Amino acid sequence: PLKGEVYIDGAKNSALPILAATLLAEGTTVIENIPNLTDIDIMCRLLKISGAKIKRNFEKKTVEIDATSLTFGELPEEHVRKIRASFLLAGPLLARNKRVNIQMPGGCPIGVRPIDLHLKGLYLLGAKIKQSHGVIELKCEKLKGTQIHLDFPSVGATINLILAATYAKGKTTIKNAAKEPE
Repeated sequence: PLKGEVYIDGAKNSALPILAATLLAEGTTVIENIPNLTDIDIMCRLLKISGAKIKRNFEKKTVEIDATSLTFGELPEEHVRKIRASFLLAGPLLARNKRVNIQMPGGCPIGVRPIDLHLKGLYLLGAKIKQSHGVIELKCEKLKGTQIHLDFPSVGATINLILAATYAKGKTTIKNAAKEPE
């Protein structure tokens, strides 16, 4: 029989959406078992640019995020283009600030992937959307619960829409949602 203990590092694909979700909490959130990866560094920079206060303890593998005072600003292309998960900030920032300007995401080794399902769902929740020169401007007066049918069960779109819908008034149902663990 095998015996012993194995330490498992936190998963990047879980940590990135969890970090984005912290923008929905007014107050301090502590996330444990955060992997020490470049993508996590970039997401933390984007959270900070969004107005969150970040304290990262590399030794304990924790990140403390205080998202009490978010600010509006355009998320800079230099960071957004490095990781696809940067677009997961669109839903929470729209929900909290009622607007966000964000570049098209990048960082995907398999090439450019569309964000049309994210935008379709955010539109159905009440966002007004403008795209110009690679910048996506999202605005809303308030988000409202609705039914959203995803043409494809996209993990990223499912996450983004769940995050945005937490501040929507009323019930939101996402049909054909992704079922992956993240």
